[in-house]
Amino acid sequence: MFNHLKAYLETKANFTPADFMEGENRCTYLSLNKGEKLLERGTVWQHHAFVCRGLARGYQTDVFGNEKTTVFAPENYWTGDRESLLTGEPAEMCVVAETDTDFILITQDDYNTLCVTLAPFSEFMSNLVQRNLASRQNYIFMPALSDAEKVLQFLQKYPTVPARTSTACIASFLDMDVKALETLLVAYS
Repeated sequence: MFNHLKAYLETKANFTPADFMEGENRCTYLSLNKGEKLLERGTVWQHHAFVCRGLARGYQTDVFGNEKTTVFAPENYWTGDRESLLTGEPAEMCVVAETDTDFILITQDDYNTLCVTLAPFSEFMSNLVQRNLASRQNYIFMPALSDAEKVLQFLQKYPTVPARTSTACIASFLDMDVKALETLLVAYS
């Protein structure tokens, strides 16, 4: 599985073979079947998780038991509960495998070591965090977009996701009606 992460990192920065050996030594691997949870609400999250194969979905549950999808993580995406990871507090979200999914896990201690010992990794991850913050800010302002604009942006960012999860999960993420989403997905396919 490390070859997936290696190929991804090779497109992001210049790493030496020794860098990759160091990185590989800090990784553990996990495969989940469709429907299995990577993270359960109330658990303290302790890893950075990279998706090698499959699709993971992060969600929160409201007081009525309704799931609100907050993130999708297809191949070459990172997932988990960053707030729980950094604060040590229990996670407010769940992460579930929407398909059979393979993950690479890196503990926070190993991540910190890689950031200190591998300059390309540190620079790339710092940039990734900044891009994720900008993405989350855009997500906050998404309700101001029309449903058609939301769907177009979603399809640009996650072109493989509609074929691998339910329209209800996508509609929850986009904060729109399932029927309206289905109509727009047909129109854009």
